Amino acid sequence: MNIEIQQVARDAAKKIERKARTVKDINDVIAIGAMMDQLEKSFPSTKLRGQYIQQNLPELAELDSPFRSNSRWVYRTYIGKEDADILEVMGVRSFSELPYTHPTVLRQRYRERKAALGNVVTE
Repeated sequence: MNIEIQQVARDAAKKIERKARTVKDINDVIAIGAMMDQLEKSFPSTKLRGQYIQQNLPELAELDSPFRSNSRWVYRTYIGKEDADILEVMGVRSFSELPYTHPTVLRQRYRERKAALGNVVTE
């Protein structure tokens, strides 16, 4: 397990305001997502992955599962492994310009905009 990625993810998780899960910096979401992506590769079993998080990454364990999962999705879009058209769909040029920083909200808005754009008739 990459210790540097773990520490960056821990620091990022500490910045997330617990009560409302407010995220001020998309880079924190990307750091958490990178850790979750690495954990998925190391622990294909969600049960074992959850146990590892509980025992070794208490800062991440405080974040709910959808938040962690959607952070992984944001990371994978960032590196171009999933939904590589996110910037185009959201109408921005970089991740720092995204109008939403909460990973769950971002994923939901992305899906809504993609569906709306899919319904637009082009000539």
